[in-house]
Amino acid sequence: MTWTRRIVVAYDGSAPARSALARAAALARPGDALTIIHARRGGEEPTQLLADARTFAQHHGVTADTVAAVGDPAREILALADRDHADLLVVAQHPGRAVNSLGDEIVHGAPCDVLVVRAS
Repeated sequence: MTWTRRIVVAYDGSAPARSALARAAALARPGDALTIIHARRGGEEPTQLLADARTFAQHHGVTADTVAAVGDPAREILALADRDHADLLVVAQHPGRAVNSLGDEIVHGAPCDVLVVRAS
């Protein structure tokens, strides 16, 4: 019996976030649910950013949903992972930092396993 894994990946368009998205896509099996979230405090709707991320996932053989959230980024990402009953939350480590405050809050508050993708 197979079951659908739910993978949530935090995405801001940066090179480290693209690496995290690539890792999430590589981990996803056919039938898994991949959700890409861009959380921000305000500003423009990231329509093109999320469309590009969805296309990237599709090129890696994965169908993805996207979510644009406004508010505290860590809280929005954690809330989505909780609402979606995520099995895995994938976040990027940014160069020159261990796990930044956003990543630290996510690691400690996540309702599921967290994969921190190291920056290259």
